[in-house]
Amino acid sequence: GNRVTANRTDAAGGGINCDTCTLNSNTVSGNSAQATRDVYGGGINLYSGTGSFANNVITGNVATPTNYAYGAGVRFANASGAFSGNRITGNRVGSGTARGAGLYYAASAALTTISHNTVASNTASVTTQPGGVYVDGGTPVLSTGNNFYNNTRYNLYNATASNLNTASVYW
Repeated sequence: GNRVTANRTDAAGGGINCDTCTLNSNTVSGNSAQATRDVYGGGINLYSGTGSFANNVITGNVATPTNYAYGAGVRFANASGAFSGNRITGNRVGSGTARGAGLYYAASAALTTISHNTVASNTASVTTQPGGVYVDGGTPVLSTGNNFYNNTRYNLYNATASNLNTASVYW
């Protein structure tokens, strides 16, 4: 796989910014999205289209906005596809309001399967905000085999979605 490391943006996708992409067995680490407004995906920003993310390591990415941070590790928004076998660890929102330091998921009508991922040790700047996964609309299928643990405040925060399978492990 590839390594995408130590990049910076002032808006979206510090490491990777794409509308339709397939990412398999890559390492995305140490990237940042920093701005005096909202930021989207410190490591990866997928906005619209189709995405397939499998067996990636997404770690140590930072989102530092003045307002809202939508996924310091990954933002998966208004897209469909599969998200499986990824390790999303050690990402953090440095300031502002966190909408998932590990993974932010939002969709208008897309159906995405989220399975066999580890989302751990992601932190929000304010400990009352979601550090793990933030689900904000759409109908993701949180399938079996996910492990969510040691994230600030919430391992999984479900703002509006349905179909969340409780067979995943929450510590």
